[in-house]
Amino acid sequence: MGVLWNRVRERFPKVQVHPSRDQATEQFDPPNHRLELNVKFGFGHPPPLVWFVHDDDSELIQVQQDRFVFNWRRREGEYPRYEHVRKGFVEYFEMVQRFLSEEGLTDQVSMNHWEVTYLNHIHPGTHWREHRELGVVIPSWNHRLSDNFLPDPEDVAFRARYRIFGEQDNPLGRLHIVVEPEFDTRSHEPLINLRLTARGRLED
Repeated sequence: MGVLWNRVRERFPKVQVHPSRDQATEQFDPPNHRLELNVKFGFGHPPPLVWFVHDDDSELIQVQQDRFVFNWRRREGEYPRYEHVRKGFVEYFEMVQRFLSEEGLTDQVSMNHWEVTYLNHIHPGTHWREHRELGVVIPSWNHRLSDNFLPDPEDVAFRARYRIFGEQDNPLGRLHIVVEPEFDTRSHEPLINLRLTARGRLED
């Protein structure tokens, strides 16, 4: 990781080490109802997840043994749009591929999944002021009940999954929608955290 960092440290001068993330995959085979027991054996420390952080803190490269991620994070300035982030991803992923080949680690990276995540903090405004008003922001949720036994909820979290289909209705991936209540750490005003994650398998 240190040798890899040398290739980007002029633009990404800060390094952070985090626990590795489990690989998230999408499976579409029929459910297996057999009882399975899985055990993980750990010898020493697992390979870490390493962050290379841009000098203005807005861009981030994440690398671990089985994952490569390129992020844009809001700091100052405008959101640069998907095309800019994708261009950065391609540039640095190709750099990692060259690094692995030139250092004799592997001649070809085997890719099995893709993932695109969009995270948005929705601030209160004209139409909503409190977390319980989630139905105004996410129309597919409402808190109507068959009677009035319960008051309005204090806050609400929401999750949904949708399949992404290709030709001949073959599932290619899923869109995951997660909505969670939060508070701004500085103003303490309520926020709605909206996360959209599209993820799918790569063939060949």
